[in-house]
Amino acid sequence: MQTFDLLNLNMTDKITMAEDSLVTLYSLVLINKIYTIKYCLYNYNTTNINSATREKKELHKIQSYRNDLDFVIKKIFNLIYQVNDYYYIILNIGIGNLSIHKIDLTYKYLTKNFLKKFALKIKRKIVKVKMKKYIKLAKDILKEEKCII
Repeated sequence: MQTFDLLNLNMTDKITMAEDSLVTLYSLVLINKIYTIKYCLYNYNTTNINSATREKKELHKIQSYRNDLDFVIKKIFNLIYQVNDYYYIILNIGIGNLSIHKIDLTYKYLTKNFLKKFALKIKRKIVKVKMKKYIKLAKDILKEEKCII
């Protein structure tokens, strides 16, 4: 099975934000072994002025990015219950990162109300605490398996 078969996307699904996270996390589920090499095979271009993360922030685009993040988070969440414990941890870390990005977009561009901003800060802290738990679990597993961190 290939990643795109597993994703089961419709032809109408257009994702501008977090599409790389979606494909990467779904691809991980199909991997049986991991090897490390000294070469960089993926280079993320942070200077691309056409990147969605660098565009001038317009409200309709921000809402579209949030919708994309919701879509990707739901897709990854649906995968969680089909995988073993190792993948469960990795997928939860991915969901946490995407959730923080969504909270940050909302905080920075869509929320003006002080109380709503305060609630978003608390929500972000809660997500960070959950992520730290999963990161610690991952580190413990790597130590137990005698992998180098």
